[in-house]
Amino acid sequence: MPKHVGFVASLKENDKADVIIRPGTPGIPNAPEVSKKVCHSPTDGSTVTVEAWNRAGAQVGDRVSITQSPGILTRNAATLLGIPGIGLILGIVAGVVVYQRFGLHPTVSVIVGAAVLLLANIIAAIRYRQRSADNLPVITRIIKTREEE
Repeated sequence: MPKHVGFVASLKENDKADVIIRPGTPGIPNAPEVSKKVCHSPTDGSTVTVEAWNRAGAQVGDRVSITQSPGILTRNAATLLGIPGIGLILGIVAGVVVYQRFGLHPTVSVIVGAAVLLLANIIAAIRYRQRSADNLPVITRIIKTREEE
């Protein structure tokens, strides 16, 4: 479960907050192999601002710990790859059925297959948007309040 430390920059509606994260080491957090391949990776002075659920009740200026659920990547991959993959298979099956059973021109079967794949992609996009609100990291605890600093 990726865990980062940052400061609450602002509070938002619906129990959310903007958190500023300053990486402790140069590079992209939790992705050292990517940091070696890109030319613009964060340096010691870099900051990243993320929106997070404020479940701990942190206030502006508090130093907090935020975590990202490890299941989010799997869920997103299943939605954005799995649904279109199923659509591809169903599109192929639908195209074959249209061609063999109804004896239509092969172009019609390709169009039917492409339409099923397009529909699957639209469903995947809609489903991803519905679930994307849950993709935010969560402030799990307050390390130091602004008064303790």
